[in-house]
Amino acid sequence: MARLTSTNYPHLSGLSLNFEGQTDMPVRAEQDGWKARLTFGLNRRGQRTILSRRLHYGPLVIQRPFYPEGAEICHLYLIHPPGGVVGGDELRLDVDMSPDAQALITTPASGKFYRSNGQEAGLRQNIHLSDNTSLEWMPQYNIFFSGCKARLETNISMVGSACFIGWEITALGRSASRKTFTRGIVHQRFQITRDGRLAFIENNRITGDSPALNEYWGMASSQVMGTLLAVPVHDEQLRAIREIEKTHGLEGEPASARLGVSLIEDIMVCRCLARQAEYIQRIFTGIWRVLRPGMMDRAVHEPRIWNT
Repeated sequence: MARLTSTNYPHLSGLSLNFEGQTDMPVRAEQDGWKARLTFGLNRRGQRTILSRRLHYGPLVIQRPFYPEGAEICHLYLIHPPGGVVGGDELRLDVDMSPDAQALITTPASGKFYRSNGQEAGLRQNIHLSDNTSLEWMPQYNIFFSGCKARLETNISMVGSACFIGWEITALGRSASRKTFTRGIVHQRFQITRDGRLAFIENNRITGDSPALNEYWGMASSQVMGTLLAVPVHDEQLRAIREIEKTHGLEGEPASARLGVSLIEDIMVCRCLARQAEYIQRIFTGIWRVLRPGMMDRAVHEPRIWNT
């Protein structure tokens, strides 16, 4: 979108504040960035999906599993560095879901990428879904503050009849405090492979000086963009989502929120622009509520962390 051409693991320490100009954003002192890594598996044991093979170092962790819907589906909360991510930090997440495992993964808070001293901050997420697995990947939005230098990569590998619903929401600056994204660069890549074949890839390169941030053919001064992917989606489910698209989102959302839906084979792609991240999160949650019963064969059950 902005200059649209359509990560290893970190934490904060040794922060210094530069008070020249607009500088309430942290910058790490000259030193190597923190590394953080989290690796875990999800296995089906009888009627229960269990957490297995958990390894981690650094401040990228998960809370204990929850089973609010019963033993079959495991709810996990992914905890990012509490102080945010700065230049030189590298985070990596690796998830391996064994056959028949079912999971919902979310985050309790937004991710924050702060102003860089010149080094790049990276977040790489690799998720493998074996045959007959299902994953709902629903993190809260990421905020990229002006002056950041960040790279975010999400790789979803699917085998056989695996099922996936997931999204990424990107906020450029913070509109509520009138901190706009005027400097910096954000690289994003989201890709899906199926049985070893590349099925979808989206590459974004966003720069603070790009006219696409404000022009109608780009982000139209929206500040927040989101992509939701669902696979496999069938015609009946697509028709239901088209009804949401006709109203540019959900009832009660501002007219400035813009939603587009397309189908690539059986991969549904929803793209949304809005002035605030919460608008897109509500729209995507509404789409998920429509898709979940048909795709996952289960009733809607929102993560309780969303209500805190």
